[in-house]
Amino acid sequence: MVDVHAHTSFCFSTSPGDSAAQLQALNERSLVLHVEPLCGSHASADIQVHACPELRIMSASLSGVRHGAPPLEQGDELLLAGILDGTSTLAQRGRAVDIGRGQCALLTRADGIFNLCHPQRVKFFGLRLPRNALAATVPRFEDVLLKPLMQRSDGVFSLLTSYLTVVAEQRMLGNPALAGTIVNHAYELVAQLVREACGQRESSVSVERSVRAARLERALRYVRVHLTDQSLSANVIARDQRISTRYLHVLFEQLGTTLSQHVLSSRLERAYAVLTDPRHAERSISNIAFDSGFADLSYFNRTFRRHFGVTPSEVRAAHNEHAPERR
Repeated sequence: MVDVHAHTSFCFSTSPGDSAAQLQALNERSLVLHVEPLCGSHASADIQVHACPELRIMSASLSGVRHGAPPLEQGDELLLAGILDGTSTLAQRGRAVDIGRGQCALLTRADGIFNLCHPQRVKFFGLRLPRNALAATVPRFEDVLLKPLMQRSDGVFSLLTSYLTVVAEQRMLGNPALAGTIVNHAYELVAQLVREACGQRESSVSVERSVRAARLERALRYVRVHLTDQSLSANVIARDQRISTRYLHVLFEQLGTTLSQHVLSSRLERAYAVLTDPRHAERSISNIAFDSGFADLSYFNRTFRRHFGVTPSEVRAAHNEHAPERR
């Protein structure tokens, strides 16, 4: 069971000045694995962590630093270290491997001190999870330890990072109703990533469920980012996500809705929020409609009234009594 009451979310950024002292202060808080400047380099770190005891998600922009840790005194922990941009070097047990863009590597803290070296700026994505998250489901996962795992741009690692990026952005691990499911999905995706690297194939119901959850979150994120784009469509989204439009529609069926209904309701909710915000009282309703992704004002007015039971003008009047009505 996931202890949602022990979840943690925090951000850290070095600022101009003594970055070594700032990193030392971060280390003293024991919130991340030890981070220290590289000799002769300008150290820079921008770190975001979202975690619960069963899963720690770290995304960071790092330059001129290395980070790592000694073995745990009790038990074991796995680290999946991924590079979204740039190149880093991972060293452990006298071995060193370079990890480049789109690659990741798995290591275990039971094998001794390790270090990740980032002399140039990289975008780093890391997960820490208990050893038993893989040991029970992936035979011989030790075969791929400390080896770069090559991934396609639309592969499992890409799904995993995009899914957990949304989880971290929305701090979902703090939601008791979601945390356990998210941890299980993350474990399944990591396990599938390692299975593929080991040459094993599994297409179980649980794996497919986790893949669908990750693809759905990535599609939802794309919709949020491009919501105001009037050209947003199933074909556009499917092409970006590298899936078929049919599969995209199947993903949204999990929400009990359709893609078009989700986009329409999201645009209407956005328009409603702007109409009720006094800071936008001088904007015309047509401007708000077009800026929310609607290409036709009549269609906007009609769907708005059907969705909320009132017209845009009535909503604006109720929340901005002293503002002049502008169409």
